[in-house]
Amino acid sequence: QADELVVQFLKALEAYALELPKDMSPEKPTAERAVEMLVAMGKPGTLQAAAATLRELKWWGPHENMELLRSHVPPFFPAHVAAASAQALAQQTSLLEPDPDDAIRADLTHLKVFLIDDVGTREED
Repeated sequence: QADELVVQFLKALEAYALELPKDMSPEKPTAERAVEMLVAMGKPGTLQAAAATLRELKWWGPHENMELLRSHVPPFFPAHVAAASAQALAQQTSLLEPDPDDAIRADLTHLKVFLIDDVGTREED
């Protein structure tokens, strides 16, 4: 029973953080319930606080893709798809010819890479 309440709590916070139009119960919308829970925890009742709380509680990872979650696209392939892909890759690599330039390639993976962006750039690399 307690585990179920914790999951309901986390799902309410998630729905609020993602701004999903869901209700936990007929009498109180998810957003209201999530804000009440955040305030009871001594946190501001904001979307950002909900997302930060989900990260703190390890319900979300530090780099969770919120757009992906909003769209309900599963973040992983089903097991049968991953297995078929691995099998296809294993068959394909045995058919590949050796790289003719392999002998002249230099391994530069030990070097540091720096990117120089324009002042107006907002995306992360």
